[in-house]
Amino acid sequence: TLSSSEATLKLWPFSFLLSCTIAITGAGQLSTSLRIENTGSSPFDFQTLLHTYFAVAAIEHVRHSESCGGGLPAPLAGCHHARTDRDSMSLM
Repeated sequence: TLSSSEATLKLWPFSFLLSCTIAITGAGQLSTSLRIENTGSSPFDFQTLLHTYFAVAAIEHVRHSESCGGGLPAPLAGCHHARTDRDSMSLM
């Protein structure tokens, strides 16, 4: 968790709360989430880039959940072995 402070406000003048959660479920699945909350009174725009690289034994078991329904991430848009629906993306 990271929240705005005197140091962050010198770099970016907005109040915020950022929470990053990484967990391994009881079923052995890796779960990651990132939440950004505007805790101030001024609206702001932001972008995030999370680059994760995992060695996997069987790519057919990889799923990417997209809670906002955004579809395939840009690097995978041309992948012929990817399937997407509103809630998740699977690589085959």
